[in-house]
Amino acid sequence: MDIDELLTFMLDDKMNDSKCDSKPDSLLKRIETLQAFEPFIFVKDKILSIENNIDKRKERFTEKEKIYKKLSSPSSKQEASFLKLKEKMIDEENKLKADIELLLKDKDREAFDKRLEQVVDMLSKKYPDQKYYDKGKIYPMSFYAISLYLQVERMKKNGLEVESYLNKGKIQGFSKRNFNGVRDFLNKLAGNHKKTVGTPSVVTKASGKLIITLNIDEDEARELKKMIDNAGVSSFYLGKKGLAHVTDIITEEEDWDDPLYRYKTPSQKRDKRKCTTKPTLYSFS
Repeated sequence: MDIDELLTFMLDDKMNDSKCDSKPDSLLKRIETLQAFEPFIFVKDKILSIENNIDKRKERFTEKEKIYKKLSSPSSKQEASFLKLKEKMIDEENKLKADIELLLKDKDREAFDKRLEQVVDMLSKKYPDQKYYDKGKIYPMSFYAISLYLQVERMKKNGLEVESYLNKGKIQGFSKRNFNGVRDFLNKLAGNHKKTVGTPSVVTKASGKLIITLNIDEDEARELKKMIDNAGVSSFYLGKKGLAHVTDIITEEEDWDDPLYRYKTPSQKRDKRKCTTKPTLYSFS
């Protein structure tokens, strides 16, 4: 469904019986697309934002104008700079006002906003514990997520069995307002056994080393090492399930031409004025 079809589905109170590609990789690609969508913003909120922007620009210009007027005898360069600034402010303000005019004349957007308001009003009454209009923004992913629950509810009304697809009344991987993550979503598809993120198949966990290089001078490097040592923490989480631990911290300059990051000869050290710390090695599994 595109967004117009989605709004129609949400407002019509009818079950959707259209077919779609239900392969896991296709569904995940669709979810990634939805998450990348820009949030919806009502025209009235956009106009308010533009008006606030205009006011802030005026305030900044007024402050600079006061400073300019305090000059007893401004030079020709100062006068030219101020006039250029004033011209720029007027030009930007006119462009922003033109944007407001275009928004007010957009009848298609006005109609879309009315439907959007109807959906938000319907959802706020049906799910008062959920918030779909947050700080002037509506995220498309939240509409698609709640639509799944609306579909389940309508399927039940039509006498269809849906409980086997649910987990304690919830749709695996989705709340009533968002997507909860790949692992939860794929759990049901992979036989209720959570797998490594990104695939419903069983895969082997990996291990290796992560080298972190900090381009700071030697004194800062020693201070950072001291802080890490004093913290007494040698392991940390890497990703959602990975665990890493520090194996080495060296606060000396290294020979970047040596793949093992070791000095070949003392003369190959870099200039002390631009010291780079030895990469820190982390093992993770």
